[in-house]
Amino acid sequence: MPDDDCILPLKQASKQDFTDESDRLPNLDRLRNRALQAQANSDQASEARAVQGQNWEKTTTSEVDAVASALENTSLEDTEETEDNTLYLQAFAILQPAFDKNILLEGQMRQLIDADDEEPFDFIVSVLLLYRGEQRDTLELIRKSIYEGDSLTQLRAEVMFGDTRFLLHKMRGSAMNLGNELVTEKCAQLRQICVDEDLEALANGPGNFNDLVEASRVSAAHFERLLDFIKINMPESFDSAEE
Repeated sequence: MPDDDCILPLKQASKQDFTDESDRLPNLDRLRNRALQAQANSDQASEARAVQGQNWEKTTTSEVDAVASALENTSLEDTEETEDNTLYLQAFAILQPAFDKNILLEGQMRQLIDADDEEPFDFIVSVLLLYRGEQRDTLELIRKSIYEGDSLTQLRAEVMFGDTRFLLHKMRGSAMNLGNELVTEKCAQLRQICVDEDLEALANGPGNFNDLVEASRVSAAHFERLLDFIKINMPESFDSAEE
């Protein structure tokens, strides 16, 4: 899927009250406990994978790339275990460019993908689909708190700095839960601009809203590639998420 197809479009501004919309925003707070639990179990999981010859922590970037390349001409008909192992390696090979550029944090993504041992990829699919919708909605609310009407350039006569800081705090927390390092960084930069109430930086400076939108687009492109891969190879992972 081309990068342009992965851009998360901003919704048109609605006529509903800002506070009412923000109150209904979904969030990923409940994922924090799942991630922490995955971290607590990581030592045992590592030992189990090492016994099975699947020690991800010792798999280097070059090894993942080599496996992903070789898999183009490899049959997946050996065993169910081998197939799952192959799909994991392919999935991480897809995300490797994002890891290398510090767009996404590899350790956090591995924890989320490993969080559901019984149904591979089900948990990460549900998380990414929820995050996609939440990020789109939060970006739109942030835009409306900064700019007039549908504009991305004309600041409001009175920028809603307090509301913007709250939304950025929320968006940053969700990004951190997913290991979305790029968006986490841009949220922090824009929030500081709002703390300083720096209208010049908000309009023209680095770290403004447009930078946050671009960071969201870039990270979303990598998430969409992973979702496309899972949908092709394990479409059943989307069944529970779409119910």
